[in-house]
Amino acid sequence: MHLKQLAVPAIGVTLALGSMLQAASFTLIGDLPGGRINTIAKGCSGDGQVVIGFGEETNGTAAFVWTAAGGLAALPYASSANRDASANGISINGSRIVGNADNEFNEKQAVYWTRQPNGSYQITLMELGSAFYSPFETESSSFANAVSSDGMRIVGSGRAAPNPAQPTITASSFYGWIYPINSPASITLIPDLTGGRFTSFANGISGNGNLIVGQSSSANRPTGTGTNNEAIRFSMPSGPTQGIGDLRPDAANFDSKASAISRDGTTIIGRGRLATGGNPGFRFTDSLGMESLGNLPTGTTPINTEAIAVNGDGRVIVGLTSTSSGNEAFIWTINQGMRSLSSVAGLTALQLDGGRLEEATGVSDDGKTIVGTRVRPNPSNANSPFREAFVLTLTDQELGIPPTGGGPEVEAFFANAKLNITKIGGDVQLKFLTNPSLAISYHLTYSANLEAPFTTQVSFTPNGSGGLTRNVVQLGYLGAADASVGLPEIAERFPLSALPPRGFWRLKLVSPP
Repeated sequence: MHLKQLAVPAIGVTLALGSMLQAASFTLIGDLPGGRINTIAKGCSGDGQVVIGFGEETNGTAAFVWTAAGGLAALPYASSANRDASANGISINGSRIVGNADNEFNEKQAVYWTRQPNGSYQITLMELGSAFYSPFETESSSFANAVSSDGMRIVGSGRAAPNPAQPTITASSFYGWIYPINSPASITLIPDLTGGRFTSFANGISGNGNLIVGQSSSANRPTGTGTNNEAIRFSMPSGPTQGIGDLRPDAANFDSKASAISRDGTTIIGRGRLATGGNPGFRFTDSLGMESLGNLPTGTTPINTEAIAVNGDGRVIVGLTSTSSGNEAFIWTINQGMRSLSSVAGLTALQLDGGRLEEATGVSDDGKTIVGTRVRPNPSNANSPFREAFVLTLTDQELGIPPTGGGPEVEAFFANAKLNITKIGGDVQLKFLTNPSLAISYHLTYSANLEAPFTTQVSFTPNGSGGLTRNVVQLGYLGAADASVGLPEIAERFPLSALPPRGFWRLKLVSPP
């Protein structure tokens, strides 16, 4: 075990913009001394008060930790000669941070940092065992990506060492792993899916440490290739490794990966592939399966989006999407879909400083605090823009998700809202369950190809008498109310010939302003 320690300064520099009253709070966390302006946020603690990532400093790229009280501080390196590190994941209270750092042999090695009583952080280099290349071998590389709420179970990936008993292991094979802090020798390896080249990656972990998500090469790939991946879920203690599919309707060319899982374990997020070639972010739950998060109105075609972080119960997702101006940070909520993060927050031109929010990479458990990176022009070098980590806290109104104070009924209702699509003879029926006791509007929305925005075709709004009023919104909508179905269910019915030849339907729930 290798240990190093560095004190976190008591005072840091931070720039706060925007009013703290009835408006979003936007804070730039500053820059490390030396080097160019380049701090990249990678995540935050459960309450959003501790931010991690990496940034350039004199003679190196350091992992960092930031708090409003302590400011920005570099975390210890693994080697004084090879100064390159990144903090990738954090426990719920910020007491343990995980990532990777270049070791004394100039190889990337999984590490974790533990907060000490005096507020400093101590680094530990993780040695993963005989299934992996040793840290001093040139083929070695390992990364710690996420950690359980209590900081006691870490997940990541490492390059697999040759093994005569597993001839499918190649020079490009990786193993996903689960590393228990209190018993490092009891590391768990995540088996790969059958059918593809040998590889598995572990990218995220639930709060209790029992569910791990990532990707693995599988049989669902083009014939004769072994390069495409399928998003996976692994259950402790022994699996199995479960492929959760992709957004394309066939299984011939999957290319999906799971980036993270909500703290409560209900929602997996990541990036998938469409048959048209686009790559949308996705949200996966056991009840609804895998769903595309859609695109921003300014998003590119084909779609190119990635879901990076999710709040504690899966109702808020953040990430990035490709636009004609470059990548832009988005926020997705369960009842309002995908929106531009800077637009939701109402950021001013002064706050954006000629740039944009490039990506959102962390979100607090309540969904209100979001961290990421702002990019802006470098007046001295147009090819090397400045990047600065930010902390953005939204008001309840800006976030706009349904209230959580209504008890389990409200939570269960929103978590289980589902649109059922059934063929009945020559018709298609779209049916869903409502809750008349809640002041909620229901919108049936349609997209021709998941790249076009979902637009409301027909809506159902509370009428003040315990019922719902049907409103046709889209000109040319050919559906009709199905009189055979009554509240609390609602159904629309189409002749099969009246539906577009292909397309996607989504039920959108809208709470009152």
